[in-house]
Amino acid sequence: MQSEILIDPVASRWAHALYELASKKGSLDEVRKDMDLLKQALGSSRVSAFLGHSSIPLEQKEKLFSPLTQQLSKWTQNLVHMAFERRREGLLLSLPAAFKQREDELSGTVQGVVESVRELGQTEMSDLEKSLTAEFKKTVVLTQRKNPDLVGGVRVFVGAYMIDRSLSGRMEDLRRKLRTAPLSTN
Repeated sequence: MQSEILIDPVASRWAHALYELASKKGSLDEVRKDMDLLKQALGSSRVSAFLGHSSIPLEQKEKLFSPLTQQLSKWTQNLVHMAFERRREGLLLSLPAAFKQREDELSGTVQGVVESVRELGQTEMSDLEKSLTAEFKKTVVLTQRKNPDLVGGVRVFVGAYMIDRSLSGRMEDLRRKLRTAPLSTN
């Protein structure tokens, strides 16, 4: 949905703890930069596979991450080391998304994705965000994704909700209604 990353509940707890620590220590800007670095470095499917591969020795994984870890703030470095120590290195993959989600929760913002056949204009996106912000009573920030399977209309994902106003969604809704409609006995 949002960023195509499922956030591990453990990563979410660790991100919350890191956020609280960085906030108390006045290091939020540093840790935000760390999350950007981690997101960029861990975005590759090869890196994800490497981290998740159980037959690769922990020492080899840590050695590979050492140059990256040295660029991070001491708070994020400690968290990365702890993840490796506890054999939880896989949670690093969703840590940046979990950290962003925590920031959004605290600021009253929620991320969303709008799918459409064509790219929506700035005015259309702005109107859609305003409408959803009023509906969800939180600031909704949307990103776009093209989906040629929709034929027409839009499908919006916000948090755990999906709003389907696509032509294919409407056709499916009509199909469902026709199947369950009572037949006339005349």
